Amino acid sequence: MGDGRGPREVEPGAAAHAPKRKSAQHYRLSGAEVEALLGGCESVREVRLVYLGVFAGLRNLELRSVRGEHFAREGYIWIPALFGKGAKEGFIPVLDELRPVVNGIRR
Repeated sequence: MGDGRGPREVEPGAAAHAPKRKSAQHYRLSGAEVEALLGGCESVREVRLVYLGVFAGLRNLELRSVRGEHFAREGYIWIPALFGKGAKEGFIPVLDELRPVVNGIRR
């Protein structure tokens, strides 16, 4: 060991073990939970919010920021780079289950 006056003989970082990588844990809703969530909607606003979250996969910021202009292109939901993941623009295809909700928003 050094006495604090010169260079160290052994690099302390070399003796440390590399950290173990842990995989990210993501909670995913079960089919029954999704059905309960979809069936529990009472207002038009709740239906739109839940359907866009479940069938389009919109995240919190995207759900709060989406407007009518983002549904202008038939068959797609436009996510501008301003609030898209990784600051990237994207177009999300509209699934058949989501089509009635998107058509209602477009009207």
